[in-house]
Amino acid sequence: MIDAIVSVSGVDPAYIEEAIRSAFRGVILQADPVSCGTGTHFGRAVPFERLADEIYTPASGVSAPGRKQHARRWLRHVLRGEFSLARKLWRTRKLGRYVMWSTFEVGSNEPFGPPPRRALRIRADLGLHDEAGDLVLLTFELSNVTTARFPTVVEAYASSIWPYHFSPAVPGASCGMTLPWSEGGTGVPRKEVVHEPIAGVMLTRKPERAR
Repeated sequence: MIDAIVSVSGVDPAYIEEAIRSAFRGVILQADPVSCGTGTHFGRAVPFERLADEIYTPASGVSAPGRKQHARRWLRHVLRGEFSLARKLWRTRKLGRYVMWSTFEVGSNEPFGPPPRRALRIRADLGLHDEAGDLVLLTFELSNVTTARFPTVVEAYASSIWPYHFSPAVPGASCGMTLPWSEGGTGVPRKEVVHEPIAGVMLTRKPERAR
């Protein structure tokens, strides 16, 4: 299907991108499982605005600008509160769409490394999209029914923002590895996996805003 779409001349590139996303979203999370050991906590780093848009459900009849403003106020409220507030409000709420990318260290509860956890360093180490703004750091465990898997080009290009800094795992690897930026961080690849979006009940630490 993708070959047929790309071969058509005169098609809006945005249409082609959306067609590829739609096709890939139907076949995500099919790669081999990854063994992450016991006692391992996982981390997702997501831009503040994107997380607000992903997990906030607006009231019916609210305009698009109003939805975004409400979502950001609501997320700021949660981040300023105690951990118990996030666990309560997000208990059954999925903290992502379609697929979640996570970094980890086997047996560790510090998936992002030791403080200070600055947005630039984390973006660079995880090979995130090169954009300004704060990140929200989510630390969590995976339930027994959630399987961590190798990330592939399918997950990468099912995303709403296509990653420039991504490389599939090499043959024989034990997990995926990030493709860090050439500057701005440690330059050391970090372990990564993909899995189904988790609910807030699986959080193990208060969500943190990295600036």
